[in-house]
Amino acid sequence: MSREEEFSAGGKVQIKAGPFQNFTGTIASVDQHRDLVNVKIDIFGRPAPLEFNFSEVAPAPKTGKNRPGNLSQ
Repeated sequence: MSREEEFSAGGKVQIKAGPFQNFTGTIASVDQHRDLVNVKIDIFGRPAPLEFNFSEVAPAPKTGKNRPGNLSQ
């Protein structure tokens, strides 16, 4: 999977390292040339724009009824 497919505006990512580890946010924009992704994370109920390297984020785990292995109907 290419970075364009992995990281695109509107997609969900999970932060892998640092003080925001395990936070999930929404991608606001992607800078392919600098390997950066701008993510909005809710902190105290307010969206905070933060910038991360591609290596610091991963696509957020899928949730919902259609996820493989999910037994809820």
